[in-house]
Amino acid sequence: KTNEENLNSAKTQLSTFIKDFNSKSGTTFKTWIESRMDVNLFLKTYAVNVLVGMWDDYWVNNNNYYIYFNQENKFFFIPFDYDNTLGTSL
Repeated sequence: KTNEENLNSAKTQLSTFIKDFNSKSGTTFKTWIESRMDVNLFLKTYAVNVLVGMWDDYWVNNNNYYIYFNQENKFFFIPFDYDNTLGTSL
């Protein structure tokens, strides 16, 4: 979102991540995904989303999140926009 001068590189990075994500399985996938993202943080994030009733997110509406790759090429899933939680807007 803020690094527009490297947009083509970011698209390639995301495309490669998706290709690798979809082509691995079993132990190979587990090892690969643990090296490419903070799996525990991702799972904790979605546990909180379920607890607070966050329905306006990736799982339901495919929105309100960012994908970020740091300089070590590690993937982070960053949710935002929690105004529809705790039963509001349902």
